[in-house]
Amino acid sequence: LTGEMPPKDASPQPSGVQREAVARFIEAALETVDPNARPTAGRGATRRLNRAEYRNTLRDLLGVKTDLTKDFPSDDVGYGFDVIGDVLSLPPLLMEKYMAASLKAAQEAIAGPEKDKFVFVARPAAGAPPRDAARECLANLARRAFRRPAQPAEIDRLLKLFDAGAQEANGDFEKAMILPIRGPLVSPQFLFRLEPDRSGTGD
Repeated sequence: LTGEMPPKDASPQPSGVQREAVARFIEAALETVDPNARPTAGRGATRRLNRAEYRNTLRDLLGVKTDLTKDFPSDDVGYGFDVIGDVLSLPPLLMEKYMAASLKAAQEAIAGPEKDKFVFVARPAAGAPPRDAARECLANLARRAFRRPAQPAEIDRLLKLFDAGAQEANGDFEKAMILPIRGPLVSPQFLFRLEPDRSGTGD
């Protein structure tokens, strides 16, 4: 209503009656908005990590510095971006690459100079079952890999992998951890960016 828009040199200029009509329309529309209504945030599309994200996440999670994505198939691109959920599919070939990379990553993780920092936050105590230390290590690893607190059932599944690995490791705790370290690395909870439900409905 101040006449600042449209610019004076614009042609044609709206009349005063037209300006008033537009102002009343906007005011009426704003009055229909309930300020106490619950927010309805949209949901982000679930998408897998692209190659760069996967490589960087392995580095941050396990201290793995080797690029394990060199022989991965190229990420599809949508609208010029490689972070579009609709094009970041998970073909069988890529899943095979993830399986192979998980073994190499786990092996490098237990051999790295900073392995206590990244994986072995606990060690078997004298007279205590190695499984106790494994539980602490795996709970920490799963929390970081899944980007959220790990559920008890998830930790139990990883401990079953530890039990299987321990049978072949002949008492070597670090080697027994290779199999359970691989578990989170091939989980959808790790490979995909899962956005939490922000709608408040839990649907």
